[in-house]
Amino acid sequence: MAERQTTARRACFALAAGMTTGVLLAVAINIGEAAPAEMRLRARGEQPLFDLDTVFLMALAFASYYAVIIAVLSAPVWLGLSKLKLSGWRSAAVAGFCLTLLAWTADNALGSRDRSVTAVLQFLQSGVEWAAAGSVAGLVTWWVSHPGVRPARGRGGRPRSLPHRPRP
Repeated sequence: MAERQTTARRACFALAAGMTTGVLLAVAINIGEAAPAEMRLRARGEQPLFDLDTVFLMALAFASYYAVIIAVLSAPVWLGLSKLKLSGWRSAAVAGFCLTLLAWTADNALGSRDRSVTAVLQFLQSGVEWAAAGSVAGLVTWWVSHPGVRPARGRGGRPRSLPHRPRP
């Protein structure tokens, strides 16, 4: 029973760490896009619609909204991958990327009046940077949920050093 509680705590902590990572990366992407635009507007003598503080708060709310949606989507997918014995770091990165891109595209396509193939492809293209953040968030989630386990560094997944042999 204690082992289940520890595992559940670790899973919740890992999910929170992944969500936090995804939110921080999304906020950084938003600020990275907004800051140069604000500087260009001010250089032309125009007033931006929002200052960077407001952009930061809106980005934080926006990213948190998506983090909750993606966490709800990813939990059953991760359980399914675990049953298929595909719960490695690569699976976490691919699942984070695909689920983030799916959530972004679906949310934008459902909210848009234009549902043509071209519009959906544009949503997919605009979601790649968010999906990259989702991939990193998936890696962080995997890394926190598997303490002490690190990806192999050798070619073909083989460790570079020889396996440890007990001394006689």
